Amino acid sequence: MTTPIPVPNTAQPSFDTAAPPAAEPHITADIPPVYVPQDFVVQDPPQSAEVARKKPVWLFVTLAVLALALCAFVGWRMWSDSHAESQAVAEFSKETVEVDEKTDGGDSSDKALSATEKDKDTKKEEPQPCTAVPELITKQVRRDGSNLVATVQWNASSCENAPLKSDGVQIVLTDSSNDTIAAGIFDFSKRDVSYKDGKLTTELAFKPTQYWRAVTELEPSRLDTSVKFDQEGFGRAADVNGAFGARDIDPSDAERYAHLALNWQLDHDKSTASDFYSIYTTQLSSKRYDMDVEGKIWKYADIYEHFLSLKSKHPQALIVWGSDYPTYTKHGHDASYYVILSGESFASETDATNWCGANGYTANDCLAVDLK
Repeated sequence: MTTPIPVPNTAQPSFDTAAPPAAEPHITADIPPVYVPQDFVVQDPPQSAEVARKKPVWLFVTLAVLALALCAFVGWRMWSDSHAESQAVAEFSKETVEVDEKTDGGDSSDKALSATEKDKDTKKEEPQPCTAVPELITKQVRRDGSNLVATVQWNASSCENAPLKSDGVQIVLTDSSNDTIAAGIFDFSKRDVSYKDGKLTTELAFKPTQYWRAVTELEPSRLDTSVKFDQEGFGRAADVNGAFGARDIDPSDAERYAHLALNWQLDHDKSTASDFYSIYTTQLSSKRYDMDVEGKIWKYADIYEHFLSLKSKHPQALIVWGSDYPTYTKHGHDASYYVILSGESFASETDATNWCGANGYTANDCLAVDLK
């Protein structure tokens, strides 16, 4: 049974406002395809379930491949641009360095100082200690307690404004007869002492074991002052009221200078001692070489040190040789002693004895004497 094909009606169809519901068509398996006029919208025929499942999968795969390709292209492009920029910067830096080297004469070692060279330059800026041997002039001497303090000027034009940082500096003062008056070993390595325009002034202190002439008997203009470096010192140094203290020189040299000083003192004081034939004075000490008394064996250096200490208290003090005066030899005793007198004058023995007590001396340390 076939269904007749509807013939299109060219006349304008009329429609009822209330059309009856369309009847459900009865479809059979052998119904041929229906030809639809051009005026109607044709819909795609329904697809099978298998085709419907395969189409989205291929679409997603294609899109994923395109996305990966796009990402790879973008990444390659970014890396290429970055690499090109790095090469451009490197080339620019290289060209800049080459230009700088050409400007500097092509020697890259002149561009900057190494750390060692910088250290050397820093050290060069610091004044280096001066080791030149200066000319020394003693401008003044004074007594500070029992110590001798000498004001010494150093002249060394080559030192300019350099610091004095030497240790073991031996300074020796001698008189016009070339007798050693004072000697000590000074350490300036830790002192803040510097030349100024090649000149330097220091105050140097000498203990009684380091000088061998009473300060009152010294004239600075008649002293010769010399210096030696790298000398060995003995004992410990002690500053004296701002003056640099010294270590002792070799004890054997000090002993020899003290012996010479005692002989000089005896000759120097002989004329003054003659005044005490007719008047009294006081005796403060009598010692001989190698005498074992007062807890030690006395040497020349000890005797002269004792004399200088007493003279710092009693400026008129003098030394006589006992054997030269009747008061010490008249009873037949050995008078080979260095006798230290106060040099004070008294009209009577009683006055002299009273003076001893007034100055804190006992009868064993001080007694009234005349030399007749």
